[in-house]
Amino acid sequence: TVYFQIQFSSCLSKVEKHVNKFEEEAVKDLKIGTVTIGSFKLSLRETMNKTTHSTNAEIEFIEQNIDGRINRYWDGSFHLKGEFNKKEWQLELYTNPWAKAVNKYREYLDSSEKLSILVRTRLET
Repeated sequence: TVYFQIQFSSCLSKVEKHVNKFEEEAVKDLKIGTVTIGSFKLSLRETMNKTTHSTNAEIEFIEQNIDGRINRYWDGSFHLKGEFNKKEWQLELYTNPWAKAVNKYREYLDSSEKLSILVRTRLET
């Protein structure tokens, strides 16, 4: 049982490294948001946690005068606020690049034959 737990733990560690690499690749060259209050790494995982645990969420509308007519539109930002360990945090999430990163990440996971082989191999030993 102890041997299996060690092997399983080793497998999870290697899988986690691959998954983290996929996440970094998915976010690369995309500005998915800005931390406006607080200090945390802006990763897909963390932004998903923030959307889940936020206590306040707002969207902002921009007004623009075009030919004497006021048009309002959403700029695509999602303002999230919350608290973690009694410390306030705020995040401005840019939904378009964030959604692109989530899709890239999912595609990496779906198409990763190497990752599935690694998991299968480690669990079979």
